[in-house]
Amino acid sequence: MGKIQLFTSMKKLYLFCIPRFLEMAFFILVDTMGAYGQSGKSQTDVLRFYQAEVERLLLPVNTPETKTSLIAAYLVHPMAEADFSVCLKDSARRYFLELRLLDQNLWREVLTGFMQKKRLQVSSLQATVSSISVSKRFKKKMVNAFDRVSPVRKHPLPAGLIEFYDATTYEFRWVVKREPKQKRINFAIRNDSYESGLIKLLDRMAADLKNSNFKEEGFFGQLKCFR
Repeated sequence: MGKIQLFTSMKKLYLFCIPRFLEMAFFILVDTMGAYGQSGKSQTDVLRFYQAEVERLLLPVNTPETKTSLIAAYLVHPMAEADFSVCLKDSARRYFLELRLLDQNLWREVLTGFMQKKRLQVSSLQATVSSISVSKRFKKKMVNAFDRVSPVRKHPLPAGLIEFYDATTYEFRWVVKREPKQKRINFAIRNDSYESGLIKLLDRMAADLKNSNFKEEGFFGQLKCFR
């Protein structure tokens, strides 16, 4: 292998390992601090903060004042790239689809900020928002599609341990007959599975929203199988 090829391979390996290294180094750090009785944030504190930031940055705020509610949401948490969400919202019986794209990877920002500054803060993160009105028919198709996502498998590790999964994690949230539902996929799925097909479809919707060329008619053909 030539020097250039070797350098390129090492660079790719370095970039691949950074996020997982930060996670493992962080949890080793907090475990060590706890073992010696030193003050500091626990794993639970960090994970709770991360989840709160997911809610704040990637999901719409549902309040009586705005009269806007969440019908369905698809959240994507990559290993290194920026997180994003595709949300279907109801505002006074008018429906619209919204893309929220962060400018950085949220989990990496949380861990880096804590390890460098010893505090939980990601105030520098920004979300770019793109939205478009959709029909009631499209809304029904989307909810039906979400409602067929298979139940998540049981966590393979004992309670309290973190699973370091070196790939993208997906979240599905939706409401059926006023009942909120939620599924999380943080494990490998087959390319020919229902979930894989739905993920590809939602990723295309996100790309079209980002590029301002989303047309719901172009997705009805793919959504027919979600009746």
